[in-house]
Amino acid sequence: MTAIGVDRLLALSLGLRYRQVVTSRRAQGTAISLWFIGSGGAIMELFNYRTALFYGSFLVLLSITVSTFCYLKIYRKLRQHQGQVHGNIHQRQANRPEPLNIARYRKTVSSAVWIQLSLIAFYLPGIVIITLVASRGLDPILLLVCICITTFLHFNSSLNPVLYCWTMREVRQVMKDILRQTFRF
Repeated sequence: MTAIGVDRLLALSLGLRYRQVVTSRRAQGTAISLWFIGSGGAIMELFNYRTALFYGSFLVLLSITVSTFCYLKIYRKLRQHQGQVHGNIHQRQANRPEPLNIARYRKTVSSAVWIQLSLIAFYLPGIVIITLVASRGLDPILLLVCICITTFLHFNSSLNPVLYCWTMREVRQVMKDILRQTFRF
């Protein structure tokens, strides 16, 4: 979600330069870097569970903070540029590229914000409790609480497809087509 939020903010901020700055090679490099950061946390868990809990809590909290900042900045920019975009549509020349479709962009960002809110609702309380567990040490009751919270956090992953289908018309249509083809009705 953080990568999506940063990408949406870059798309809005950079405008036509977006394709020059956000290249396929840079996106692949970022994805690989994020994969290594996550793998480092998983490997760390094998050697020192408490440190891995702090590491994971820090990364999740950092990700939530960055993505929330991005969506707040996007919201602010959309509010500022709304009047400008509507004014520019009437002044557009035939040889100039079409400006950002503000309605479609707003819908896309709105969908991502719903998913962001679900992440905050699921992860923030868990991160606080897991950090407390890691700082106090692992006794059997706290370990059980930590396992229950981790299960609750993973439940969010099963909720994401429902949120995507609910908020994005294109995804909903593709899901309907897949279900029709699968069950032949």
